[in-house]
Amino acid sequence: MVLSPPKTRTDTVLWLALMFVVLAYPLLHVVKAVFKSKIVKTQPFLAMTALGGLTIGIGYHVWPPIRRHPPTTKERYKFEQPLTAQKEPREQIQITCDAGDESTCVYAAQFVNIFREAGWTVANNQVEPVRMNNPMSGIMLFKRGVGKLDPNNWQSGLWSGFTESLLNVRRAFVNIVIEPERAANPQISEGVVSVHFAMEREDESAPTNFTNEMKQLLDCHLGTTVGVPSI
Repeated sequence: MVLSPPKTRTDTVLWLALMFVVLAYPLLHVVKAVFKSKIVKTQPFLAMTALGGLTIGIGYHVWPPIRRHPPTTKERYKFEQPLTAQKEPREQIQITCDAGDESTCVYAAQFVNIFREAGWTVANNQVEPVRMNNPMSGIMLFKRGVGKLDPNNWQSGLWSGFTESLLNVRRAFVNIVIEPERAANPQISEGVVSVHFAMEREDESAPTNFTNEMKQLLDCHLGTTVGVPSI
């Protein structure tokens, strides 16, 4: 495992299980040799517990992140759950990807039909390649932003509201272990949630600023307006 770490979670579980089995027998003999006649029933149990803790620790260290892949049937169902649960009115979905990044655009294209199957309208029923002013990674959820940017103040930004559609689209991605980020774009029309697919993050499940916002605002009502970054 050290020389060639497993690349999938299934392989990792198999390697960890094999390591536990291979080390269990020698460890019991070491315990027996050390304690000799003093060995009691609890000592093998404690040895196995220690080995289990070591295995879990190694597993935590080498546990591979989820990589982008075609959603499975189970993942599609989980993704669509919060989308189908929302009744009208639903905002229109716009799906974009980084222009020139074919693999990202191919990945994004899968979600056109997934949103449509859930009863949502996708603009032009296709993915639109775009060039971003500020390159980013991961999946971004854009809403129309209002306000004025101050080029002399790096902390200035546009304002964008939380809507039911925005939160349910976020929940859809979270259901398949993807944490999206959010930002504001003054060029987006009202009533549109723009889902932008940029290059893959090293770990798509890692918390984003949007994740932290939601943790802080769980008790807030829909429609709360907060400042968000602009593109």
